[in-house]
Amino acid sequence: MNLLIIDHLAVVIIFEHSFYVYDRRRHLQDEQTYDPSFYVVLEQYIASPHAAAVKAAVSTAVQAYQETVATAPRAYEDAMAAASRTYEDAVAAASRAYEDAVATASRACEDAVATASRAYEEAVRTAVYPSQGNLPAWTAKLPFEPLKRKAKAAFERSKEEKEAFERSKKEEKEAFERSKKEEKEASCYRAKKEKESSCSRAKEEKESVELSKKKEKESSGSRAKKELIKAVIQITLDHRLLRP
Repeated sequence: MNLLIIDHLAVVIIFEHSFYVYDRRRHLQDEQTYDPSFYVVLEQYIASPHAAAVKAAVSTAVQAYQETVATAPRAYEDAMAAASRTYEDAVAAASRAYEDAVATASRACEDAVATASRAYEEAVRTAVYPSQGNLPAWTAKLPFEPLKRKAKAAFERSKEEKEAFERSKKEEKEAFERSKKEEKEASCYRAKKEKESSCSRAKEEKESVELSKKKEKESSGSRAKKELIKAVIQITLDHRLLRP
């Protein structure tokens, strides 16, 4: 790139001055034969300090351009790697939070169900009724049939009350277990939604950073190119051959 730009600048400087020489000769009234103005100016340029100065200035400008162009991709890749790591960390954190929430909800549900089961068993075990078990044998020894029927009816009512009590406690236990399972499912669903939301936000942030850094990379390359062009033009203007 250096040699190409140096050659182009030399051509521009030489041609610009050769036009001046040609125009000056054109207005002379003598009939003297001159060498082509381009060759004359080429010899002047080679002999002048401009050739070395242009070479040094162009080398400096090109080096600055190449450093900028080389740095931009590395900075872009570093930013992309950092964005990817941030995204992966966010996803991992969201997954851990989800798993912790599910585990906590499961333990809470299991503990509540176990407590309800123990309470149900204790209530059934400690409940006392006037008559429990089989119909007592002494009822058969009652002297009158009405008394036997009354005793049997009392026993049956007591048995029904016991069964109704156990059934109600069992229904309470099952209803409590259902509510706790529903709470667990709701907690797991909320945790899942929070995980999805966190992952979605992390992905959007990652894509936003990637887009921003890509634009920065392109902008950096474009600015570097403009700066190189400006530098080349200024070098050309600063090293024009002096007119006599």
